[in-house]
Amino acid sequence: MDMDDMDFSKAPPSFQEVRWISTILLTTLASGWLVCYIATIAKAFRDRACWMPIIPLSCNLSWELVFVFLYPPPRLPIVTFWLSLNLWVVFVAVKFASGSNKQSAVFSNGALQRGAFFVLATIFWGAGHVALISQVGPLTAFYYGGLCCQIMTSSAALDKLLKAGHTAGASYTIWISRVIGTSSALLGVYFRAYYWPEVWAWASNPLMYWTTAAFIILDGLYGVAFWNIRRSEKQQQKRHATKKN
Repeated sequence: MDMDDMDFSKAPPSFQEVRWISTILLTTLASGWLVCYIATIAKAFRDRACWMPIIPLSCNLSWELVFVFLYPPPRLPIVTFWLSLNLWVVFVAVKFASGSNKQSAVFSNGALQRGAFFVLATIFWGAGHVALISQVGPLTAFYYGGLCCQIMTSSAALDKLLKAGHTAGASYTIWISRVIGTSSALLGVYFRAYYWPEVWAWASNPLMYWTTAAFIILDGLYGVAFWNIRRSEKQQQKRHATKKN
């Protein structure tokens, strides 16, 4: 299976009748992650901190680079827009990785070291995505690789939130938009597997079910943790305000 199988104009009549549902899910997928990237960049500059851990971000960037320049899908503009914004996410993630408000230079020595590490990590993950493509084909690797990035992001973001104990650099908008984006991607794959099994039947397997469950559990726990920490921060702010008065 190659990337041309994402050209839905070639789908059978049974799929064409409900193709509008797939189009909605694809639009929601694209919009969800675009909102997530924009909100991440804005929040990072506001709080001088970024919720996105560097390791999964390097994996995600390498996935976008591979599928923009080596194996572009028919809907290239979607992945290209993601890549364009994700480069800004990389900038703020590297610059504000420590969450320090004292970093005033565009690139401190620490940021330069993190940047160099990020480049090496991106090359490493890029080789992994290419190796996966050689084993399962570009279409399947497009989704498996993307889900791998998502699981890494969900688990690392949850770990970072719990260790930090604060929500600086993160927001409900960021969390909800990424949940909507990935949920739409998963629903779209299962939808196409049902209505176009000749090409998409591969998606109905235990590994896809496991990654779906992992995403739901990890990002569900993230939402609960974020709500508890944000509530605690608001209570602390109220106490400080009361003391001042």
